[in-house]
Amino acid sequence: MSFRAKLGAFFALVVVVPMLATAFVLLRLVGDNEAGKADARLASREAVAVNLAGSVRRQADRVARRVARDPLVLRALERDDRVALAGRFRVLERHQTITRMRVVRRGAVLADVGDRAAVFPTLRTLVTTGGVSRGTLSVSTVGAAAFAQRVREITGLDAIVAINGRLAGATVPVQNGVELPGRRGTVVANGRRLRAASFDATGIDGSNVRVTVVEPNRTLAVAQHRSRWLVVALLLGFFALAVTLGIVVSRSLGGQLQRFLHAARQIGAGDFSARVYTQGRDDLAQLGDEFNKMASQLAARVDELRVERERLRDALRRTGTAVAANLDRDGLLDVVMTAAVDGVGADAGRATVRTSADGETRVAARSGDDAWLDGAMQQAEQIAFQTGEPAEVAVGSGTAVARPLAGRDGAPIAVLSIARSRATFSDDERELLEYLAVQAAASIENVL
Repeated sequence: MSFRAKLGAFFALVVVVPMLATAFVLLRLVGDNEAGKADARLASREAVAVNLAGSVRRQADRVARRVARDPLVLRALERDDRVALAGRFRVLERHQTITRMRVVRRGAVLADVGDRAAVFPTLRTLVTTGGVSRGTLSVSTVGAAAFAQRVREITGLDAIVAINGRLAGATVPVQNGVELPGRRGTVVANGRRLRAASFDATGIDGSNVRVTVVEPNRTLAVAQHRSRWLVVALLLGFFALAVTLGIVVSRSLGGQLQRFLHAARQIGAGDFSARVYTQGRDDLAQLGDEFNKMASQLAARVDELRVERERLRDALRRTGTAVAANLDRDGLLDVVMTAAVDGVGADAGRATVRTSADGETRVAARSGDDAWLDGAMQQAEQIAFQTGEPAEVAVGSGTAVARPLAGRDGAPIAVLSIARSRATFSDDERELLEYLAVQAAASIENVL
């Protein structure tokens, strides 16, 4: 599978699949959110209708107090004159905002005047001037149809009022006997499905009054449809942006990788001058910088190897010349010292021999002219002569290393020392110096 195919699969896995899952979840959440908002809106309208019913009851209570104090009503009750009581009720009904009045005593109806669809009554006990209870007065100031119309005017939603399950008033065309839900549900009216919220109350004669506030299902459907299309539009915009960014990133990565590949092929062919163009500070730019550093280090290493090879050739030539010339001790020390300096890339070197038993020494061979390094090598030589062990002296950022050349009796007959100011010596370089010192000691013993 190519890199572009892998990148496309990664894009589908990281962007497309999560986006589809997000779209599914968001559409569900939007639908539920709109349904919740619609339920809250319906509940608030229902609460308005409940408060309106309470207001109607308080108005009926004020009217009932006036009726209960009416002298003609009280006189008719004292005489138990039902005809006079009903006549007075009709007069009061015409002159006051009364929809229905009803008086009941010991379960018997004494008078009942007004609209049988009156709702939300108030009750008051009728007491004559002598303090005798003459029955219970029920007064209502609004009918079912008028109350439904008032609910619509205030809430903006249609209302249906039913008494004992029978339609009493509505602002929307419904069939008589339509079943209204107890709390929340759906009502079918004139072929339309309406979302409904209801509450119950007690009528004048103990009947059940159910008021239902309805809202067309289409209102919720339209809100859900609008919100879902908004979510889809946002997701499509995000998807288009993601695809555009994916194409740009894919081309950018592909171009950068092609540049890396071309540079790597040049280096593989031996052209260490190849470099990768980098821009910015992202990971690829840092990788390009490291690649360029690696190429530079490889070029430098190749140059070092070339120099080391030339040094090795020179050392071999000198060794061959020394063998052919049957050198003495000083000549042999010069060859070994020169080989050590070239072999480890030292800045200076010298070979010192002991000339007397009291510790006098003489420099038999020297390479490099640096008083600072020469002083450091002298310190290391003194330690090596005194202890008979390798010595090392730090000189700033560099090091001076001395290796004694021991004779058959174990005493140092000479010391080989080298120094470098730019860096310390590695373990491999110390081992090479140790090897040369051992071989030089054996050769000097043979010469002597």
